[in-house]
Amino acid sequence: MDVIDQALPQEAVPAEMAVGLYRRRVFPSPMAPRCGFCYWGPESKTPLPGWKEAMTGFLDRQPHPGRIDGLIPCDLLVFEDDSWFALVEREPIAEGHLRLVCKEHIRDLSALRGPSPDGPDPALIDAARSTLLDDLIIASEVVKTFDPKVRDVVIITSPDESTHLHFDLIPRFRLDHEGWRGLSDIKVIYDDLTLAEKRRMWEENRRGFADVARRQREAAAAVIGSRPGRRRGGLRSGDEHQ
Repeated sequence: MDVIDQALPQEAVPAEMAVGLYRRRVFPSPMAPRCGFCYWGPESKTPLPGWKEAMTGFLDRQPHPGRIDGLIPCDLLVFEDDSWFALVEREPIAEGHLRLVCKEHIRDLSALRGPSPDGPDPALIDAARSTLLDDLIIASEVVKTFDPKVRDVVIITSPDESTHLHFDLIPRFRLDHEGWRGLSDIKVIYDDLTLAEKRRMWEENRRGFADVARRQREAAAAVIGSRPGRRRGGLRSGDEHQ
């Protein structure tokens, strides 16, 4: 059995070991890295079927599509098109935090400049590049209209252990402290939690996550519907997907 498919003994793992064990589960060895989002691996060169549905359908860390029994179900999908999908972030920096994820295994933003020998089909890169700006605009509008107190939206993208291109759109409210300190402080809180502690948090707040996703789906439907020209490449809100 591949190590990635093995369930971790959550309650028995000391807090200081949790992060390391999770990383070893996603990356069995330095010679065989796997994507923490789509489980792309050098032996297959393609995302694992069902990874997007697992990611948008559960509150746990990125679930393996073949190992979802006992996880915490929650519909997190907000909108999608043929190249990207947006979902509610399960470790939000602020309420309304949205994540835009590429459906193809593209490592980082620089990969959209053009094809590479070990990259995806050039046509897939062209499609992702051609719709990215519009999807970021839609996602930004969804976050801005989430709450009347939202002042602006911070957009972040950076390579991390997931090695999968995505953007975090984080609302900043009128009373938020200036600068980046608040964002980094909240991220540290999540990093210090064990997976078992996060599961308790997700279980306790499942209804809240579902409500945020519902409100953002409604906002996405309104934004998409207000501009008929955006009906391209399978663009639809999460409600239309259901």
